[in-house]
Amino acid sequence: MEVYKAVRRIIVPVNLEFVRLHKVLQSVFDWQNYHLYDFTIFDGNKRIPVARIVPFEDDLEYDEDAILMKGHTLSEFLPEHKHMLYTYDMGDNWEHE
Repeated sequence: MEVYKAVRRIIVPVNLEFVRLHKVLQSVFDWQNYHLYDFTIFDGNKRIPVARIVPFEDDLEYDEDAILMKGHTLSEFLPEHKHMLYTYDMGDNWEHE
């Protein structure tokens, strides 16, 4: 399967909560929030995950180091960690930096 690369740049305030960022991304991609998702924050080299931010308490059962996203903002991780990955549809793993 070919990899399709597209660029969409969005500007959001650094104090935006991850819950709201997910909604913004759903709107930008014209998705309907049908799939599971998470955010992963990486160190400066994009090699080591620093934090995994998840939407549901059930997600914490599979990753005890994950952080429940409600109430957490981008400013807690950025700009210190410059790389973030939004994974949508865990079956197909649509990844967005």
